[in-house]
Amino acid sequence: ESESDENDLESMSEDSEVQMLESESEESQPRRLRKRPKSKPQPKPAKKKKKKPKTKFIGAREYPIVSDWGTYKPFSKNVLSIVLEQLQEEDTNLFFGSPVTEDIAPDYFTKITKPMDFGTIAQKLDRYRLYKEFKNDLIQIFKNCCIYNPRNNLVTKCAIRIWNKMDKVFEKAFAEAFLQVGDF
Repeated sequence: ESESDENDLESMSEDSEVQMLESESEESQPRRLRKRPKSKPQPKPAKKKKKKPKTKFIGAREYPIVSDWGTYKPFSKNVLSIVLEQLQEEDTNLFFGSPVTEDIAPDYFTKITKPMDFGTIAQKLDRYRLYKEFKNDLIQIFKNCCIYNPRNNLVTKCAIRIWNKMDKVFEKAFAEAFLQVGDF
């Protein structure tokens, strides 16, 4: 009987301590004895979805959309040089650096009527008068690649990757060129 009385006393003393703690204000309680409010589970932050580049269909194929460069920007040959250089750096496999030959791609010229490459564009840099002309020649490189090669081909994937970067490269080059000059 004495053991059960001792257990009862212990449990009563514990209960009374809890009651005393609950009745006291939180400020008067030592930090380690305060009850922490149960936190509600926080919703997981939404995963950032990769923005899928805008595309358009030309025939049966889907191609990236490039904005209308320079309709509101002053023309600079320096911008053209920077853009060309940065896009060439993206072409790590050197797929688009020089003209395609029949040795490399049999029957290429039966499928492609307007061949274009970075080397040809570099030779024409002084002849461009509008960003649009330059942009169209760049797009021609990648469009030709997509027309000639199968969709899942490494060269086609590289072309699409670089094509998708054209707008960002242009904006960066434009800012860089005019920061060097110091004014518009």
